[in-house]
Amino acid sequence: MPLWQIFHPVDAYTADDKKAFSERITSLYAQIPIPKIYVVALFIPVPEGKTAKNRMHLDLAPDRGTRDEAVEVAVAAGATVVGDHRRPDGAGWVVLQDPEGNEFCIERGREEARPPKPREFRIGA
Repeated sequence: MPLWQIFHPVDAYTADDKKAFSERITSLYAQIPIPKIYVVALFIPVPEGKTAKNRMHLDLAPDRGTRDEAVEVAVAAGATVVGDHRRPDGAGWVVLQDPEGNEFCIERGREEARPPKPREFRIGA
């Protein structure tokens, strides 16, 4: 289930704004050829006031598939790559911009996460 955490100034969004934004997120997922899913959007107020037009920045990690596949889907839907921070070892992220100029990042997905390195423990002497 995709989880969007949106940190915003206390007075930045009305209830109607939040509803419209949530509906837009849902409509974006409806355009992607994946099974129907629930999308959770958490609006988390922060004490700082709004200082610019686009204070919100979303970092997304796909539940299924890879980061690169998610970037391809976003670009096909109209996004533009504005920064590529992928590294040869597979780490990193891609910064994109939607047609309205809002930036967001796509990080590695669950399928790409590396398992933790095994640790060695010695018991006894």
